[in-house]
Amino acid sequence: GAQPYLENADRYQGLFYRLFDALQEELSLHSELAATTETAMFATDDEDIPAFMEWLDVDKTVENYCQEQSLAVPPEILGLVHLHIQAIDQWLNSERR
Repeated sequence: GAQPYLENADRYQGLFYRLFDALQEELSLHSELAATTETAMFATDDEDIPAFMEWLDVDKTVENYCQEQSLAVPPEILGLVHLHIQAIDQWLNSERR
C-alpha cells in the first residue's frame, strides 16, 4: 500500500522545485523579500512568519482551499495530500502569485 505515498512524494518533490523557482524569481524582482525569507526560516513566533510559509501547513491550506472551492475537506490523508498539492499548484499557475 506504499505506492500512493511514493507517488505523492514524487509530486511534492516536483512542486518543491516549482516553488523554489517561483521564490527565486520573486527574490530577483523584490530584493527586500530576501531578509523576510531568511527571518522566516528561523522564526519562533507566528507573527514573524510570512504568508507564503502557510503553504507548509497541509490542514490549513486544504481547509482554506476547500472553503474557496466549496468542497468538503477529505477525512483521509491521501485526499488531503491531493488537495494540498492541487491548491499550491493552482496558486503557482495563477496571476495572484
